[in-house]
Amino acid sequence: MIDTHLIRNRVGTARHAPLLIVLMGVVMADTGHATTVIPIDFKQLAAASELAVEATVVDLQSVSVGQPIPPTSEVKDARIPEGADEDSKNDGTEEATASGESAFQAQDAAAIEPLGVEGGQMFYTDVTLAVHQTLFGTAQERIQLRLAGGHDEKVQMVVDGIPELERDQRYILFLRPGYEKSAAPITGVDQGLFRLVKNASTGQEEVQVYDGDIVVAVEKDQLVVVRNPAKAAASRLQLGTAPKPDSKDVPYAELSPEVLRYWRSTEPPMAIDDFIMAVMAEKGVVQ
Repeated sequence: MIDTHLIRNRVGTARHAPLLIVLMGVVMADTGHATTVIPIDFKQLAAASELAVEATVVDLQSVSVGQPIPPTSEVKDARIPEGADEDSKNDGTEEATASGESAFQAQDAAAIEPLGVEGGQMFYTDVTLAVHQTLFGTAQERIQLRLAGGHDEKVQMVVDGIPELERDQRYILFLRPGYEKSAAPITGVDQGLFRLVKNASTGQEEVQVYDGDIVVAVEKDQLVVVRNPAKAAASRLQLGTAPKPDSKDVPYAELSPEVLRYWRSTEPPMAIDDFIMAVMAEKGVVQ
């Protein structure tokens, strides 16, 4: 028997074959084994978004929908294996009811009905943002997003690919059409979320993609991102370890200019105001 104070439940969201995930009474109707993120360029990011804002997270509240289901050990499935003969179906393990219907048949629908969010519990996080500037689209002074994933005192549910926002952190967010009613409101899953931070070493403000790498330019509808040496987590762009001049396996001559730039560039971060102007220009907003 598992006894734990906090269970971290990671759930995938790729849109393929149905998958049922049950963990300690938490059920979510899933649609795949892992998050599938399709890379989009800067032009596509702007075109696919209804709204882009510069905003700060002022409140985070976890909410749940539905009720926990019993542990799977309490849900018994007495279905007869395919191919069993009629005698094996009535071998005394099932009691007949007055109407002639077996006890299992009477409860069969409840016992094997597919369980989804409707039959269990799903966690979300309600994020309230104070809007400082609307880059394009229309927004109120405060907007609220609901993101899949959240927690209570015993369970924490994390949906792979859905970003976890931080209180008091300033962001630029690209929000997709219908974001108000979506549990994945950010365009491109996490590609439409940029952190605005002050570099502790230089004191300079910079734009970071969600995984922590630093935006240095927008060139030909592409974000130019370089490795942030201060970040702890591995980047989506990281390919093993950093290339070395004497590497026999990956000599510099065989590395693309983009990979070399990512690993070796000493370019300064793109100024936040310049990034904002690039976003507005890409959307065709008159400044």
